[in-house]
Amino acid sequence: MLRSIGLAALGLIILKCPCIAAQHRIEALTPAFGHSIAAGDSTLAIGDPSAGGGSGMIWTYRQNPQGGWAPALTLQGTANDSLGYSLAADGHLLVAGAPGNRRAYFYDLRDNQLPQPLSFVTQDTDGYGRAVAVHGIFVAVSSPADQFGRGRIDLYIQSPQNEWNWMQTLNGESGGEAFGHALAMDSETLLVGAPQAYEPRGERAGLAYIYERTSGSDWRLQAELRGGSAGYEHAFGSSVALGTYDQYMRAVVGAPGASLAYIYTLGMSDWEQTYSFTPVPPVPSTDAGTSIALAEDHVVIGAPSSSSAQHGFVWVLRLDELGAGSRRVNLQGGATFGHAIVAWKDQYAITEPGIAVHIFAKNNVLSRNEAPEPIKLEAYPNPFTESITITLSSNAPDQLFITDIYGRLITSIARKGQNHIRWYPSVLAAGMYIISVGKTSKPIIRLP
Repeated sequence: MLRSIGLAALGLIILKCPCIAAQHRIEALTPAFGHSIAAGDSTLAIGDPSAGGGSGMIWTYRQNPQGGWAPALTLQGTANDSLGYSLAADGHLLVAGAPGNRRAYFYDLRDNQLPQPLSFVTQDTDGYGRAVAVHGIFVAVSSPADQFGRGRIDLYIQSPQNEWNWMQTLNGESGGEAFGHALAMDSETLLVGAPQAYEPRGERAGLAYIYERTSGSDWRLQAELRGGSAGYEHAFGSSVALGTYDQYMRAVVGAPGASLAYIYTLGMSDWEQTYSFTPVPPVPSTDAGTSIALAEDHVVIGAPSSSSAQHGFVWVLRLDELGAGSRRVNLQGGATFGHAIVAWKDQYAITEPGIAVHIFAKNNVLSRNEAPEPIKLEAYPNPFTESITITLSSNAPDQLFITDIYGRLITSIARKGQNHIRWYPSVLAAGMYIISVGKTSKPIIRLP
């Protein structure tokens, strides 16, 4: 059973954790240095689409045997390219979006390559290249606001001759949903964020879609994800991450409009929401979920400030085998800290555009000032009349208890793995009662 902690204790941890120093710091070279970031084989790529008068630039750094980072290739776009608006890397392949000229470029990051692209793809679609994803021989390139207003994603496959051949085009369900605003790919699975989509309750809360390659060039929709508590303009799907670790495939989706991030785990056949994250206690003027990275058993969630007078924050979550946050660590930087994040096996890099890129060692962060993830307990409607829905975070114990204000047990309820429990008390007098799970409790009121 995980131990919950009080808000005061968590506040102390938040004050301590910013002292965790970055292992390395790469100073910014331009005012928007760090707009995007990607990591390949011992290589970091850092983008600024506004550099060079809008042509865009990408700076690459290679890790040396001593663990430091040294400048390598510098990649520059053509006029109006906005090269580096989006970046994705896998192995030695770097994919860079250039939406100014509706393109995506492919680069080889190995030492013996020149800074010219291997090739590029283009479509006559506004904003093409605003998001990119790559895994193995597959690449996805999106235009969230194409000329038809539905959003467009093109899937490409690499040939043995290193040519990139178009496979399939995916489109959003309706206009204005920003389909393809964020992309992530793992194996033959694609995660697509659509932060302006209408979800089933009729609210423009945002959706995320999961596609899988079924055969040949056929990619099919397998699941629609939505945040359990995401509401109007929560922008669910603004950031996404996808990865497999220890035989579990997981998806992470940010909803910065509500400072939330959701974790989903693929079970035997379906995707199940296994955790939802929100800063506790709340951090004002930050948008948690603006950026997300997933690597092995940990998730990194960025919350740059929405006010220049505030700090930016980044949370590192360690996941248990069920996909719930079992530990969290908080990092703090300047206002733009957390704008973009990339994570890989033992490190993660966090951008603070115009200031620096901060590189942290995973073990250094997760071994210091670790805090058990607090249990979240909500109940609605409250007050209630006939029934009440109890919502628990996934790290809550399996048994919850309802007592009167004197501590006398009214009933106990087994969660059975559920995060949402509907309770219909048959005989219960009007008054105040207490729901308890672990060391977390919440008062509820039944009306006459």
